[in-house]
Amino acid sequence: TDPEKGKDVEAAARVFSRVLTKDHFHRMVVLGQFNLGFIIVRVGSDIFILDQHACDEKYNFETLQVRAGAS
Repeated sequence: TDPEKGKDVEAAARVFSRVLTKDHFHRMVVLGQFNLGFIIVRVGSDIFILDQHACDEKYNFETLQVRAGAS
């Protein structure tokens, strides 16, 4: 196999495995919305597509955890 291709695959895997943290939300710039369910945001030089429903569910779950005294 081509060693350069392997490096490209590894680099792509690192980029696509990044996770947004709560700190990222403070730095997000909303660029737009599409399909009535997704928000396009920029964090630094990166662009992300956020599922509005999934974000809302996570927020509601974490709020419930705090109110119930769970961590």
